[in-house]
Amino acid sequence: MLSIENISHSYLQGDKLLHILNGCNLRVAAGEITALVGNSGSGKTTLLQLIGLLEQPQSGDIQIQGVATCKLNDAARTNLRRHTYGFVYQFHHLLPEFSAIENIILPQLVAGVDRHAAKEHANKLLNALGLSHRLEHRPKQLSGGEQQRVAIARALANNPKILLADEPTGNLDPTTSAEVFNLLVDQVKQQGIAAIIATHNHDLARSMDRCVELRDGKLWE
Repeated sequence: MLSIENISHSYLQGDKLLHILNGCNLRVAAGEITALVGNSGSGKTTLLQLIGLLEQPQSGDIQIQGVATCKLNDAARTNLRRHTYGFVYQFHHLLPEFSAIENIILPQLVAGVDRHAAKEHANKLLNALGLSHRLEHRPKQLSGGEQQRVAIARALANNPKILLADEPTGNLDPTTSAEVFNLLVDQVKQQGIAAIIATHNHDLARSMDRCVELRDGKLWE
C-alpha cells in the first residue's frame, strides 16, 4: 500500500543545515499498523508530513500503490491526499462551532459526497466509536477522550487507504488513552487501512503489528 523509498530531508536554520532524515525506507501493507517511535526532535512529525504529501522530500520518493508521488504536480498530490489519507493529531483540531456529527460530515462534503450519504456515514462512524449519544454535542461539551474519538471518526470519514497519526493519545490519561487506541485499532483492522502511528508510549508501540525507531535520520526496526 505504502512504500517510502530512500527519503532524505534537511532544513536550513540560520546558516546551518540540519539533516533531519537521511535515507529512510519503509513499507506498510494494507491492514498493518506500524508504530513510529523516536526521541523528541528526531524527525517523526517531519516524516509523517512527507508521507502525507504535505511537504515534498528533497530526495527519494513515496509510492502509494505503486504510484510515484514525486512525479505528481501539486493538484494531483492534493487530490491523492484528499482521497487516500486520514490524519489524526495530538490535538483534535475539531471545528468548535460545529457538532460532532457535523465535524464528520464536512470533510465528506468537500470530497463531493451527497449530504444525506455523508450524514449516514458519519452517524455509523460515531456509533462504532461509542458516541451515539453525543452526535449533536459541540467539542467544548465533550471530554478529551470523546473529542479524540470524533477526530478519529473525521480521519476515517472519507474511507482512507492510509492513516497517519501523530501522538493521537498524547493528551489523554492512561485509561482513556488505551480505550481510544483500541477503538482506533479496531477501525483500522476492520477497514484494512495501512496505518503509521507516532507515539512516545512504548506500551502502545509494542501492541502494534511492528515498531520502527527513527534514530540518526534513519528508520530502524
